[in-house]
Amino acid sequence: MGGFFDFCFYSKLMQTLSKYAILMKKEDFYDSRIYQSK
Repeated sequence: MGGFFDFCFYSKLMQTLSKYAILMKKEDFYDSRIYQSK
């Protein structure tokens, strides 16, 4: 039972981390475009 709970917890944790990583990558992408346009 404990292992299954850990698996669910880690899967949700990885999902949130991946979402934040995607947001960070998008921000970096937009920043680089803004710098290039100047």
